Amino acid sequence: MIRFYVYRTQNFGKTFEALGEGDSEMFYSSPVHIQTHGGHPQRTLSFLHCLKRSWTQHHPQDITLSLLGKELCGHLTPLPLDMVLFSCWDTNKQDLNLNTDNACSILKDILTNIPIPGLLLGKDGTCLCGNPTLYKEFGIPKDVHLPTKLFKIYSASPQSYERLQKEISEASPYRSHIFYWKTSNMLPGGHTELGLHLHAPFQDQDFVIALISDTLISPEKQRLQLYEQIFNSAMEGIAIFRHDGLIQAANPAFCDLVGLPREHVLGLPIHSFCSNKHHAQDYAKIIHALRRKSTWFGELQGAHSCGEEFPLQLSVSKLPLKLEHHQIYLALLHDVTSIKQKEHKIEEQAFYDALTGLPNRRYLTETLSSTIQCAQKKGQELALFFMDLDNFKTINDSLGHPTGDRLLQNVAQRMKERLPITTHVFRQGGDEFIVLVENGTGKDDARKISHQILKSFEAPFEIEGRRLYITPSIGISFFPHDAHNSAELIRNADLAMYHAKSCGKNTYRFYSRKLNTRAQKRLEIENALRSANVEKDFYVLYQPIHDAKTQRISGFEALIRWNQEGSVPIGPDQFIPVAEETGIIFALSEFVLRTACRETQYLLKEGLGPLRVAVNLSAQQLYQKDFADRVQRMLRETGLPPAALELELTESTLIPNIRQTARVLQQLNKEGIRIAIDDFGTGYSSLNYLHRLPIQTLKIDKSFIQDAPDSKLAGNLVATMSMLAQNLGKRIVAEGVENLEQFEFALEKHCDEIQGFYFNSPVNHETLYKLLKEDRIQHGAMSQLPPAPTC
Repeated sequence: MIRFYVYRTQNFGKTFEALGEGDSEMFYSSPVHIQTHGGHPQRTLSFLHCLKRSWTQHHPQDITLSLLGKELCGHLTPLPLDMVLFSCWDTNKQDLNLNTDNACSILKDILTNIPIPGLLLGKDGTCLCGNPTLYKEFGIPKDVHLPTKLFKIYSASPQSYERLQKEISEASPYRSHIFYWKTSNMLPGGHTELGLHLHAPFQDQDFVIALISDTLISPEKQRLQLYEQIFNSAMEGIAIFRHDGLIQAANPAFCDLVGLPREHVLGLPIHSFCSNKHHAQDYAKIIHALRRKSTWFGELQGAHSCGEEFPLQLSVSKLPLKLEHHQIYLALLHDVTSIKQKEHKIEEQAFYDALTGLPNRRYLTETLSSTIQCAQKKGQELALFFMDLDNFKTINDSLGHPTGDRLLQNVAQRMKERLPITTHVFRQGGDEFIVLVENGTGKDDARKISHQILKSFEAPFEIEGRRLYITPSIGISFFPHDAHNSAELIRNADLAMYHAKSCGKNTYRFYSRKLNTRAQKRLEIENALRSANVEKDFYVLYQPIHDAKTQRISGFEALIRWNQEGSVPIGPDQFIPVAEETGIIFALSEFVLRTACRETQYLLKEGLGPLRVAVNLSAQQLYQKDFADRVQRMLRETGLPPAALELELTESTLIPNIRQTARVLQQLNKEGIRIAIDDFGTGYSSLNYLHRLPIQTLKIDKSFIQDAPDSKLAGNLVATMSMLAQNLGKRIVAEGVENLEQFEFALEKHCDEIQGFYFNSPVNHETLYKLLKEDRIQHGAMSQLPPAPTC
């Protein structure tokens, strides 16, 4: 008896599944049963190896097995569709000589156990039998009786039948054939082809197994299926439409893009899925362009069925075929919303300031030229405002860059809210802003806008629990009066802005040609400052301060001067603003403070006290983190008593960060150092800071003193300030007293001390020594320094 098994490979030949088994009584009356590992020899490793080799090499082979004391002969034959046939018999019968009946019987059993539609064919193409799977899946009519000719079951041409016979004749255990049988009948799944996998398991027998699989399709059909899969799985929207625009086919991506199912899309004009901005005329232009060229590419606004529009890239190709006499076109559609969003983000990063959200310098540069050209054609005027924040660097350095950034954001927001919508605000960089006004009507409009800007800065900025005050300086230039191009317009407004700073800040100035000369002069000063030696090229003068009642010298103010050999002298009002802007002020201020402390201590040692020396502070110094420690260290090094030092600050220096200012001044005053407000009445006069800060002296600005004798208003202001100082327990100093009339006015208004050319001009240390010596002799015995004042 012959025993046979059919195996199918799994996991690429790593394992084999037993599909079925059968036997044929040929040599023995009792069957031979293989009992190894559950009755299936695939559990034996050596047998698995043979199975795998037969499957991978597609070649039959003979094997011998020793099993339960029996010697068995076996034969492995590869079958189509990853299957292997294993036949075995007792070795007492060495040769496997199958007759026709035996071979037919075995092959029928094989087919019965294979779960794939299959036929047993004769050499002439006769269908001898089919397995149950064939009848079930291919619906062979019950009135068809086998054996019969295959072409009688599935109609085909005689030529196809002749080719089938040729393929059957060439089938062998060593070679399988795939034959595509075309039929006019409709097969399962709507196909009109049979894929027959032909194989002859036994040599010299007139039988062939024909296995049928839905995966065995012709190359032409494979290509068609591939194209269909590509069409349906493409991520791009694809539509095929006729010359008149009616859609003939659309893939799922296209349907998703327009928000309609396929059955609703077919038959609609393709331009109906574009925005209302695009009309049928636009579609006609595309078709007209395709007549000259076989492709067209462009961007349109697509329209979803819900009405939402989106940016769309459209590519149209003219296909080399016609459908019902209509030219056919292929359209590829791609939603570029995400691309446009990224482009917009890149554009924002390139043309908008990341911190404030305002258009940046690049945006201004690229648009200003075209704006000027447009204004020139229309005969209009442009006004450009160049704005810089006063003392912003002081806030940034003392409170940190995050606070400075928040302040810039608040400034930008306030300007956008307060300025007219006809203005355009840009951030030039740092603490510089530009305001552009188109179609301006001259200086009157510019003045109104400047006042609006200045007024918007009157209220403090609330930053992280702090109330910060800051002011702008504004320069204004006009096109075409002041400049003929964008670069000149910006540069001239910049010059005007610096002029505004030199005029006391928190104001605006118009450009004039004289400013070019001033700018050149400023550049020369900056270059000279950078190359100067502080210790050698600068020196300190002292202007005495007199007691108003006794006219005795009670102190003096230290004033820096610049000695430029062979050059015209440059006054402090010219080089100090430049030094503040460039940072050179730190070296100059430390030089003045150290010199003043050292030379005042010398005078005290000479018995010329009591005295105090007043030294001006810049905003940059005050906001140095270690400023108070530096002053105390300098006093220790020079030996000057703290009570002999008075530090002068302007009101504009105090206001930007009143909390930081109070902390530093309280630390200094606690050591006995006096604090004075210089140029009192010209800045932010406020009872609030007079109450909060440890201030002992108020110095009335010279402009009030010099105007007072001839101006009732100035006189009243001085009287009011003097009364305020007395009520608050502050000493008041009249600055800039130059004649007897002004001196008598200061006495009348109860000023405590007098400073000005009426008594003395600034003198060097040697002259000051002589003046003090004469003053002390004239006013009697020299006394000791009074105790430090307290607040």
